[in-house]
Amino acid sequence: MTITISDRRNIQLDDIVNLYRANKWSSADKPTELYNALTNSHSLYSAWHNEKLVGIGNAISDGH
Repeated sequence: MTITISDRRNIQLDDIVNLYRANKWSSADKPTELYNALTNSHSLYSAWHNEKLVGIGNAISDGH
């Protein structure tokens, strides 16, 4: 299995929500807020197996 790591931000909302639901993360119940929080994070990385989102991580910063 090959996993590709990406810093792209054009991730589809459905892909994010599906990942969060698969892990039973409650943020999946607020998809708009989740999407905005992730795509506006200081750093955002995603893990892909072919075209399927299999992981995601983000970091916030106060700029200092």
